[in-house]
Amino acid sequence: MENAVLRLRIRQKLQDGRLPLNGISRIWGGPPAGEHCDACDRLITEPLVIEGIASLVAGRQSVQMHVECFAIWDDERQAGASSITDARSSSPCHDSREAP
Repeated sequence: MENAVLRLRIRQKLQDGRLPLNGISRIWGGPPAGEHCDACDRLITEPLVIEGIASLVAGRQSVQMHVECFAIWDDERQAGASSITDARSSSPCHDSREAP
């Protein structure tokens, strides 16, 4: 997948909450076992998958990503955190009980 397309997909997932914005409290790596990447939606076939647990107000979210996708996700969430938080809070679908 082209880098610009991947970045756009990750930004969209950050904005709509499908990917965590606040980071991942625990991460680890290991061989894949048939997981799909939460960032790009492709099957993870590389020899290493990044997995983690993100804390959310409503509970926990497990995530699995390619190493490259993880790096782009981390870059995008840090670069756009304030604008994404603003966009989420101004959305008519935003529940004020949820964390931004």
